[in-house]
Amino acid sequence: MMTAALGAGAAAGVGFTTKYTGLAFLAPVLWAVGERAREGRSLAHGVALGGVALAGFALSVLITCPPCVMEADRMLAAMAHLHTITRMGWAFPNNCLAPSLGWYGRPYLYQLVAALPFSLGWPLAVVALAGVIVAVRRHGLADRIVLATLLPYFLVIGASRVTFPRYLLPLFPGLLVLAARALGELRRPLRPTIVALVLAYSLVLATSQVTRFSTRQQWELARWIADRRPPGSTTPLTVAVPRINPLFDYYRLSAPLGQAGLTYLRVDDGHWFDARPDVFVLPDFDASAIRRDGVRWPDELDRLQSGAAGYHEAARWRAWFLQRDFYEWLDPGFAGDLWQGELGFTVYLRDAGPGGSG
Repeated sequence: MMTAALGAGAAAGVGFTTKYTGLAFLAPVLWAVGERAREGRSLAHGVALGGVALAGFALSVLITCPPCVMEADRMLAAMAHLHTITRMGWAFPNNCLAPSLGWYGRPYLYQLVAALPFSLGWPLAVVALAGVIVAVRRHGLADRIVLATLLPYFLVIGASRVTFPRYLLPLFPGLLVLAARALGELRRPLRPTIVALVLAYSLVLATSQVTRFSTRQQWELARWIADRRPPGSTTPLTVAVPRINPLFDYYRLSAPLGQAGLTYLRVDDGHWFDARPDVFVLPDFDASAIRRDGVRWPDELDRLQSGAAGYHEAARWRAWFLQRDFYEWLDPGFAGDLWQGELGFTVYLRDAGPGGSG
């Protein structure tokens, strides 16, 4: 038993050094220690097991992340900084709580109403949440251990104003266990029917999401713009794209536009049209963030989409995944969640430039 406690504490330590929020996984270890102590009616044995588990945690942290111990002040400062920015949230376009989301645009409710259905697919999310309710009502030992794994992490992540769906990933194994246990209590023919429906939906949703990990749209877009160059012209067209990140090519457009012989111009908010580019490419991610979050420059988007800026819409590429419209209704930011792939673009041509006068 001591060896198991040491190993469990060490596993929680690895989770913590992988991601700060992994500290929550020390909770089920200590809960299991408490269950063991209650079963044996020995407080001393529980304290000993708890001490061994904490020792395993500390040893694991020291081995897997020496700087976390040797430079603990820097680690604590980084954790405090992360806590501050996640509490604010506004620094993460499309991935922060916003009033535009409505009544569930607040901590905990957002994860339950929007993030979990999008991450798992709504059929599996419904079954998983039903599994949580069943586990609370049944409250057997196995149920208590799984709940002790899920609830602390959810309390930590759900309190954040940052809404990245991937932050919920550590919850999924436990949720699937509870979903399976809940389904196991259903009678035939309801049980196999629901299982088949959930599996089929999940397979199609996952396949449609994985397919989006592609730069096909970026290459098609570049070729389309290159074909708009007036016959006989040797001057490369200037293509402006909003700069969402100053450190790297966030939308994976640099290589496609460069190989198509186009001049790639990244523009900052408030300066979209300063250089009067020939073409303006608006990623759906930007359009969604401006409308959804309300912290950027909506007047520029209004001018572009209305034609007041001197551009007209000429082409559009839209990413697809299963029931996209439904998930976008839950949160428009979900359309661009997989930003490293196909997230949708709208191309605007300058009225007096290539492609005609509009």
